[in-house]
Amino acid sequence: MDEEAQVRDPLADLVARTREGDEGAFETLYDGLYGCVWSFAVRRARRRVDAEDIVARTFHRFVEHLDAFDSRRGSVRAFVLSIARNLLIDDARAHRASVPIDDVQVADLATPLAGVLRDEEIVLLRRELERLSVDARELIDLRFGAGLRFREIAQLLGVRESAVKQRFSRLMRQLRESVAHAQGEVPT
Repeated sequence: MDEEAQVRDPLADLVARTREGDEGAFETLYDGLYGCVWSFAVRRARRRVDAEDIVARTFHRFVEHLDAFDSRRGSVRAFVLSIARNLLIDDARAHRASVPIDDVQVADLATPLAGVLRDEEIVLLRRELERLSVDARELIDLRFGAGLRFREIAQLLGVRESAVKQRFSRLMRQLRESVAHAQGEVPT
């Protein structure tokens, strides 16, 4: 079993206490999850008001489905983000507009990658990200933008953790090769 799988989710205890009617536990749970849900929604929603609506509906649905959470299947954070993701997808389908979920914010990627990439590489990376599929950009955003672990991404997407790790590894290799190739095309 890998190290990530052995980490106990402290929010799971708060879910159990909330199920028992502990309002203070829910407030602590809400405070602990609000930032990641807001960040997740605001990166994907067309407008700020849409993100606010998604956050409110996410927590409403979370409370309605507290009994569906099973800590053996994944983290509380991934469970809540899967609710937000489903709401965003439902809204996009209902509006028949382009799905905002496919917009990866490169600024979010710049922070974890800043020590590795120089400024001109970020410009090349942005261009290469635009060429990726919606699914590939979502995977990158979930890992770097939302800060999810592979196990949480797997839970959110409904796939095996090993599949997420393999896909992510291939995607990072593809991006490195694309950026390196593009650098060879840029005059220095």
